[in-house]
Amino acid sequence: MDITGRKITKIAREAEKLILQIPEIRAEEVIGQDVRALGERYKVCLDTHRCEDLVRLIKTVYRKEKRLEENGKKLAKTEREYSKLAKELLHREFSMALEVPYDEVENYITEKVAALQK
Repeated sequence: MDITGRKITKIAREAEKLILQIPEIRAEEVIGQDVRALGERYKVCLDTHRCEDLVRLIKTVYRKEKRLEENGKKLAKTEREYSKLAKELLHREFSMALEVPYDEVENYITEKVAALQK
């Protein structure tokens, strides 16, 4: 049991371990690829159903969006939708594994990762 009295399952331990690894998961380099090719690449990530792949997709799109914003450009709608879907899937997985309400998962992840930075 953890300090809140929750029974810690193997799935919960794996989810916690992945959250702690988020800072080390690298975004992919996607410069110069057309939206259709990227869509296929993102679809493959989603189809693996691996949380690490979902994190990588989210980080990849986030990094690309920031780079585009610096140049006064916007992210393609397709990429935004893939990122949103990946985030929803990841948050559902973590919500179930960690018994954290879905709408609190993002803050939970943010707090855990921030604690690593201290």
